[in-house]
Amino acid sequence: SDMKSITHSPFLERAKAKNVEVLLLDDPLDEYVIQQVPEYETFKLQSLTKEGLKFGDESELDEKRDKLYKEEFKAMADWMKTSLPDKLEKVVVSNRVTETPAVIVTGQFGHSANMEKIMKHQAFGSGRSPMMSSKKIMEINPRHPIIAELNAKVAANPEDQEAIDMA
Repeated sequence: SDMKSITHSPFLERAKAKNVEVLLLDDPLDEYVIQQVPEYETFKLQSLTKEGLKFGDESELDEKRDKLYKEEFKAMADWMKTSLPDKLEKVVVSNRVTETPAVIVTGQFGHSANMEKIMKHQAFGSGRSPMMSSKKIMEINPRHPIIAELNAKVAANPEDQEAIDMA
């Protein structure tokens, strides 16, 4: 894969903002290896593309803000999940993106998109098995103008065609 696209990935936004060191792994074998090495010295390794991302510096204020955002965007999140039931497991407020409106992440114990692609291309993977592809989690950025506008449209009228088209 292309290292330039990796370095510009929305998954890195919060990590860059917090000046967190990130291993950029672009070889297909990397993911197999990292699954077997969950820690290095005192550092817990975690994927920036999976749900449940924690940076270890979350404060009580962050938790309160996340709770308020979750309440404010609950109706829209439920509406989006209902609109795309075959694709999304859930829609949640993100702590990972700062500039991008939304990202699609994998469940904590699911296969990453990259691992699904690898498995699909292997001899045993037709890509049709439910084990090969899992429903994804959409993480929305509550501070992004597109998400705020979509939230307002859904709150005003869930049947709004423009809201449906935006989603």
